[in-house]
Amino acid sequence: MKISVIVFNFPEQIHFKNTAVSLGSFDGIHIAHRCVIKASINYARKHNVKSGVILFKTPIKNTNIISTLEERMDYIEKLGIDFVYLCNFNESFKSMSPSSFIDFLKDKLNVR
Repeated sequence: MKISVIVFNFPEQIHFKNTAVSLGSFDGIHIAHRCVIKASINYARKHNVKSGVILFKTPIKNTNIISTLEERMDYIEKLGIDFVYLCNFNESFKSMSPSSFIDFLKDKLNVR
């Protein structure tokens, strides 16, 4: 299956000036996940910015993933998202302070 949504593997690749992103474990795109993602899409369209999803490549906890990465990408693409940032949930990311995380969102992902 070919995914046509724009995928970024490094925050430095994100070239959109302003974004609205959804953040979650998104281990399977169930109804609550779809609501969160659709809300960011609606916000982005209303404010003329690009909509994105921060999607973790690996599970946050040692749990089973409900859907494969390809399946999750397919679901997200069908919702109409503009881009996906594939993120490694590693020790560095996990240990980021709240203020550093906000700076990351603002400075690297251009969240407004």
